Amino acid sequence: IGYCNTTNRITIPWRNINGEIVGIMGRDNTDLAEGFKYLPLIAFPKSVVLYGYSENYMSLLNADRIYIFESEKSVLQANTMGYYSCLALGGNALSDCQIKNILKLNPKEIILGFDEGLDNEIIKQRIDSIKSHLVLRECKVGIIYDIKNKYMERGSKCSPTDIGKDKFEKLIQECIYSK
Repeated sequence: IGYCNTTNRITIPWRNINGEIVGIMGRDNTDLAEGFKYLPLIAFPKSVVLYGYSENYMSLLNADRIYIFESEKSVLQANTMGYYSCLALGGNALSDCQIKNILKLNPKEIILGFDEGLDNEIIKQRIDSIKSHLVLRECKVGIIYDIKNKYMERGSKCSPTDIGKDKFEKLIQECIYSK
């Protein structure tokens, strides 16, 4: 993690599954962010990588549960809370390549932790995409979903890790729905 004075962005290196840097994302570091909060400073095809894969590999391999978040920040926050089996997509799109790389880790359960307010149809599509790859394979797929907005304020667009460790742990105890 670094900082780019030219763009006033926090720099976040992305690595492929072998640990080689493939690109760098920049996160706006101002309250005046217009447009996109995250922009590539060194462009790369996000659809073929997962943030945190090489860094958290040993915790991800054969994990009981892998959490998939939208942003890199969520993986970093989860790590500070003691949760190391986490990955980020760099958005809410989920490609076949990413799903295959997640399944190579042989998890027992995959939990999607999308930001609050994401359209339910998109969530359903992501779950269906993962399930379509589970032929002859045992793996639960679920979602962190605070139906009553008990922990994640409606319209806040926050991620499950933005609310602190205590509330995050309540979310994963009370608000995971899986099949």
